[in-house]
This record gives sequence, structure tokens and C-alpha cells, in this order.
Amino acid sequence: MSPPSFRSVNYAIRPAKSIERKFITEIAQRLGRAYDTTQLRYVGLGSTYFTDFVMIHRVLGSQSMVSVEREGGQKDRFLFNKPYHCIEMVFGESSSVLPTLKLSSRPAVVWLDYDDALAPYMLGDIGTLCFDLPSISLFVLSVNVDPRAYGASPSERFAYFTAGFPDRVDMSVYGPDLKQSQISELVYQILAGSIGEAVGQRNAGPEPNRVTYQQLMHCRYRDSTPMLTVGGALYSRLHRPGFLACDFGSIEHVRTDGSAYEISVPSLTLRERQALDQCLPGGSPDVPGVPASDVEKYRALYRYFPDFAEVEL
Repeated sequence: MSPPSFRSVNYAIRPAKSIERKFITEIAQRLGRAYDTTQLRYVGLGSTYFTDFVMIHRVLGSQSMVSVEREGGQKDRFLFNKPYHCIEMVFGESSSVLPTLKLSSRPAVVWLDYDDALAPYMLGDIGTLCFDLPSISLFVLSVNVDPRAYGASPSERFAYFTAGFPDRVDMSVYGPDLKQSQISELVYQILAGSIGEAVGQRNAGPEPNRVTYQQLMHCRYRDSTPMLTVGGALYSRLHRPGFLACDFGSIEHVRTDGSAYEISVPSLTLRERQALDQCLPGGSPDVPGVPASDVEKYRALYRYFPDFAEVEL
């Protein structure tokens, strides 16, 4: 097993991840149109930085938070870095921890931000979330889609999916020469199919437990590693008016189908950004030397663009 990613990557200063974090928080913030978000539970994989926990607590006011951490050998370090008293640390694999959290007790926002390539245990986590989360809850999963994580060659990658997910996708569509560009599409199909299957199994039960799943997140991005994020909301027939009141469809980055939102972060200087900001949202920015393609990328993301600075303390 490779070293945990928090040892080599500072989650707080990855631009694409920072933008995605704001995407998720904006979607979660809309739940305030359906109920008091201070009462929801947030469940995530906090690592040593807890960046998403800080944002969720500040923006939504959630006071019930659970960080699942499998690196039990680093327990003291995680506890030392925990930013708020209201965060409960639970150590163990997500597949073992999630069923113990009594997720049905209150609406939740769950972000399972995995380091790893897609693995069968993640589909088990999907099953737990889809069976246990009450209406109206959100969940998203982020998965490594770097082709190298699935094998060194096309044949190895083909064998990985064939052996690990034999009933989840028709590999004959792709053939043994599995291209790098097809990994994200394949992973998305497996995740979306697993969510649909799990919701279908839940809805085979009693009427009060039945829910509708609406995909809201499907994005791809890359900082150090290509990543894919998929997820959405579960809501009951009783809570459908509250779900509709959230008006998730008006959020520009919401994706309800197989077409992914590509978070492509342009490299711009602070001065270039300031000049662009003065023309946005409705103007026609023109900054010397900045390609039109970068201007359009920035136009789509400027409200979420991270600001990093060195501060001497």
C-alpha cells in the first residue's frame, strides 16, 4: 500500500480540489431551503487538514461531524489537528465504520473523498449510504481515475475491471486495449449503476423508506492526480416539495447525467485575475497575453477561485 496522500499533498492548497470543495458546499447550502442545516450531520474523510470540515461548519453551521480515518497508526496526529470539539474521530475502514454511524438518525451530507482507485468496497459504501441515509441527504464520492492506479498497461487495466467488477459493466464495449481516456467514463458507469441498484433495492421495501435519487455532482479535475466525483441527493415523496425548493438545477456546475463538469484551472497572475474580475460577470475581458480559452475557464470558475498567500506568523 502506498503512503497516505496527506503525507505528500497539502489538501488545503490544491486549486481544483478547493474549487470542488466550494461546489459541494454550495449544493449543501441549498438544503437550508428545506430545513435548518445546523441540524444535519457531516461525514467525511478529514485527514490531517480537515479543510472540508472547517468549510462545512462555517457555512452550514453543522455541529454534528464525523471524520472517518483508516490511518489508525496516526491517531494522535489526527486528534491533535482536529479543529473543532464537535468533530468525532472514528478510526477504521469506511466499509466497517459507516454501518455503525446510525446514519438514519438525521439528514446528512457525506463526502467520501477516497485516495484510491475504484475498489469493490466502495460499492459496499454506496449500498450503506443508499440504504441508511434519510430524506433529504446528500452524498458524494471522489475516486482516483489515474490510469496508472489500475495497471501499467491496457491489458492490466482491462483485467482489473474484469476481475473486480464482472457484473457492473460490459467490458466488450471497450475491449482489451483500454484507453486512458476511457477510465473516467468506465468508473462513472460503475458508480452510477451501483447507486441506481442500491436505491432500487431500498425501494423494494416498505413505502415509508422509499426514496428518489437525483444526481447533482459529476465532475472531473486534476491537481496532482486525475479524480472523478459523483453523487447527489436522496429524498422521499413526502419531502419532494422541500427538495424542489432547493432549486439545485439553477446551480451552474450541477450535472444530472453522464456529461462531466471539467474543472480546468487556468494559470493566471494575481494582476491578471484582478483585471478579469473588473469585467465580470457580464463584460468582455481582454487581458494582454491571456488566451481566450483561459479567460473562458476563469469566467466559469471565478466565484470559486481559491486565493493562496504566504503569511508569516
